[in-house]
Amino acid sequence: SPHRLELVKRDGIVFIDDSYNASPASMQGALETLKLVKEGSVTKDCHPKSVAVLADMLELGDISAEAHKQVGQMCVDNRVDYLFTYGEEAKYIYMEAKKQGLKSQYCKDVNDVYNCLNHVLCKGDVVLLKGSHSMETNRVLNYFGK
Repeated sequence: SPHRLELVKRDGIVFIDDSYNASPASMQGALETLKLVKEGSVTKDCHPKSVAVLADMLELGDISAEAHKQVGQMCVDNRVDYLFTYGEEAKYIYMEAKKQGLKSQYCKDVNDVYNCLNHVLCKGDVVLLKGSHSMETNRVLNYFGK
């Protein structure tokens, strides 16, 4: 299905577009997938980075801040190399991951995410795009070639 763990290759970079929806459980599954795809991409000549672009998980109510902090810890546990977040709630992902020593950046919007990615990505890297559907993390793909 579109935007559900969809692998998209652009400019030599593998994107995992999982932007259809987001919950703590689906974030965990997507981060585990990111780790596996990165590990499967390692060759003698290619040592890709794993990059997570994460946005808000909406409609979590009173557990929202804590759930987003848990996702930050999930990023650390799954050995994400770089984390970029945007959205009001995603700041908790960023803060927890940063506190744990993960290379992290809180961005103001998708355009800002692209500017940050542009300085980090190389051919062969693997990028996870995930957040609630209305956060439109899949728009990151618009900045990369077909």
